[in-house]
Amino acid sequence: MIGAIIGDIIGSTYEFDNAGRYDFDPFPPGSDFTDDTVLTVPIAGAILSSSNYAGLVRDYAIKFSQIP
Repeated sequence: MIGAIIGDIIGSTYEFDNAGRYDFDPFPPGSDFTDDTVLTVPIAGAILSSSNYAGLVRDYAIKFSQIP
């Protein structure tokens, strides 16, 4: 889980502009979590708590879509 979130943050600034090499800065200015993390966290929570997937995903999506 932590690896997935770190990978999401590292890839956030390169998602649509491939770094093209392996010696890139993994956390340049502007790095942040993306919708991938926002939707992965509630899935993990639902699995761990045997909760309703759709409800948790909806709640997280609404909460994090309102960030300015």
